[in-house]
Amino acid sequence: MGTAESKPEIPKVGYHVLQVQPGGPGEAAQLMSFFDFIVAVNGAPCEREDSKFVETLKSNVGQEVRLVVYNSRAETTRETSLVPSDAWGGSGLAGISIRFCNFERVHELVWHVLDVYPNSPASAAGLQAHEDYIVGTPELVFNESDDFFNLINSNDSRTIPLYIFNATNEKVRLISITPNKNWGGTGCLGCDVGFGFLHRIPTFRQLPPSTLNPSDYPSSVPAAYAPVASHAPVPTYSPAPVPPQHTQPPPVVSTPPVPRAEAPQAP
Repeated sequence: MGTAESKPEIPKVGYHVLQVQPGGPGEAAQLMSFFDFIVAVNGAPCEREDSKFVETLKSNVGQEVRLVVYNSRAETTRETSLVPSDAWGGSGLAGISIRFCNFERVHELVWHVLDVYPNSPASAAGLQAHEDYIVGTPELVFNESDDFFNLINSNDSRTIPLYIFNATNEKVRLISITPNKNWGGTGCLGCDVGFGFLHRIPTFRQLPPSTLNPSDYPSSVPAAYAPVASHAPVPTYSPAPVPPQHTQPPPVVSTPPVPRAEAPQAP
């Protein structure tokens, strides 16, 4: 009797790729912002936060460093090579911003920006309604649903940095925002945010078929992760004509009013 094959266990810790600078070694290695996690470097697993990764980059300037990368959007691992450089024209040897973390719940702990009110702190910081997702901050790793609101409420009138993922251009950017409960409107930020299953970052498989055109994907998305759209013609048919029938009109049924959904929270 044979034994059933089991899938290799995917690590739950690693270096979270938060930003990939254009034209840098990280972009050349096709690293993706927010969705990629570096889980091994030159065959050594990244099991804890230490200086080994940085030291490996410093000692291999101009040489290939082998990375094992887990992509949480495709739920797969891949191997890629990164060539550290101190002459590519940007900051850092790899041109990426990273943070060591446990990424088991990374897709749960995001806050979807809904409405952004004029003249608010959110508007001044450039937040885009319905496109932006608040995914973290350099100063704090979000572990619970209340962490974001606690951060905002404890920093009234103080500028804080936030990592923002934009679903339209598939990029993560770093913004500065100043919560202010006296800005003249609702909340400290002046925007509505949604949290929970319905407000998570959409995955490729959730996109409607009309958007699955490979040419629409940014160059930073590896081809292996872009869904393939089928352009085969759809067969059509003409049904046989149905003779008119004389029937009584259906009775009118009144339905009770649908209750309104609970309004999103505004921090």
